[in-house]
Amino acid sequence: MLESIRPWKAYSESFLSDNRQFLVKFKGYLTERLIRNPRDNNWDSFRENMKGELGKWPPMNMKDEARLGHTIVFVLQALISSYKENCPLKFVRAGTHSLM
Repeated sequence: MLESIRPWKAYSESFLSDNRQFLVKFKGYLTERLIRNPRDNNWDSFRENMKGELGKWPPMNMKDEARLGHTIVFVLQALISSYKENCPLKFVRAGTHSLM
């Protein structure tokens, strides 16, 4: 597998944390890949999950930047976890679908 790794790149900006993202490319051709298709999402269950996740948080107080930042991160985590829970990963043949 080491022979298939192409040059990698580290991004200079951070993405919602103190960590930086890396881009690693591999040579070769994938015949299948995993995707989440939003059309397959169970939106009713997603909304219920969001209500449950947001109900765990105390009343959102956004009077200063720090509290606003914490609220944004919390809502983002709730969105991502609810989406992943209600939108199943599926295998598709490479080149047949562009959603991730």
